[in-house]
Order: sequence, then structure tokens, then C-alpha cells
Amino acid sequence: MNLKISALVLFILGSCEQHNPPPIPPQPPALPSSYDFSLDPVQWQFSFSPGMPRNPREGLEFDFPQGPDTAAAPSVHYLTRASPGSPTGQKLIIDWEVSEVGTVVYNGALGDVANNCGPPAYFSLYLQRRGDDLKGTPGTTEFYRWFARIATLRPGLGSAVVSLNGEGWVGVLGKSGKDYPAQFAATLASLDRVGLTFGWGCFSGHGVNVQTGTGSSVFRIKRLATGD
Repeated sequence: MNLKISALVLFILGSCEQHNPPPIPPQPPALPSSYDFSLDPVQWQFSFSPGMPRNPREGLEFDFPQGPDTAAAPSVHYLTRASPGSPTGQKLIIDWEVSEVGTVVYNGALGDVANNCGPPAYFSLYLQRRGDDLKGTPGTTEFYRWFARIATLRPGLGSAVVSLNGEGWVGVLGKSGKDYPAQFAATLASLDRVGLTFGWGCFSGHGVNVQTGTGSSVFRIKRLATGD
């Protein structure tokens, strides 16, 4: 009799465990509405960028590599950092500087025949949601990465402000964050990485380099912050 009761208790406990919902993953903390992201170069990493080191230099600067306009040539694609939390401010602020020597010619097609929209080379602000599989699946993970085109690469100081309501941002498949505010807000609520991407023509993050022998170009991030 006791064996039957014990078996029944074990069955009930096992059934309860099977039906318990999975634990809710912890959400990132909310950042203050006005927050400056650290410019410590150790916290920033290049990715998908052939020939680049892991981190930029002190002062959060780097040289665009020189190379041919061919696939897999040395080039800068993504420069990002982990987000310490979820932004609550209404805008993202970027200050930067480009220093050139010589008559710099940027390459951006890099052997991709599909990238036929033409110059100029430019950079974008970038947001990536936690759990992104980098596949850009229509209807789901296409909304996990967002790009806001900021400026053409040219010498001088620059500053820009982009709203965090989705306007001015596009997803992996080119859909506007303004038309998909819930999906954009979900990225902010579970923000994994923030930073910059460099591109040309049709594609915001497919890379940029400097044509060999045309000069040199240094890019420097001077500030990245959220604000009201």
C-alpha cells in the first residue's frame, strides 16, 4: 500500500515539473534616460571585419585598412559593444571625427555584384536584440537588428541625433522601425549590442576600406549617448 502511495506521489511531482513554465530570462536593467556609453576600447570589438584587430585604439579610433575592391579584402564592417542595459531616453546621440591624408577613395562594393547602388561610403548606428541568430528570418529575427544611416565618410567633425521611437531605423530586410514600432521597442527592451556599421550603397554593414595608394583615413568615436 505504501509503495502505491509513494509511486503516486512521484507521478504527481513528475507531472508538476513537466508542466511548470520555463524560467523567465532576466531582463537587462534600465539605463538612466541620459547615459553615456563607455568609450573604453577594450569594451568595443570589430566583427565580420577581415584584417582588423579585435579592438580599436585608445581614443576609440581606428584606421580604415587599405586594400582592393574585392571580396574578403581587409575592411571595416561592424564596431560594437555590449549594452549594459536597456535605454530609456528618447534619442541616441553620436559625435565622431574623420581624419584623412591624401585624396582618399573608399571602396564598398567589395566584390559583391548585388551591392550595385553605388557610392558613397557611409556609417550607421546599430542596435541588436538579445537572442539574435543573425539569419534575418522574415517576420521574426529580421527585426532583431536595426540600422540608422548617419553620414557619408568625409573629413571633419560630425554630430547626429536619432530618435529611439523607430523613425529613421530600418531592419535587416529594409522595413522601417516607424512601421513596426512594437518590434523596434522589443529590441530596446532587450538590447544586447550597440555601435556602428560601415557600408556602401545598398547595404549598411557590408564593409568599407580605402583603395590602396589613395591615402589614409582615421575614424574616431568621440561620444555615444542616450538622452531625452
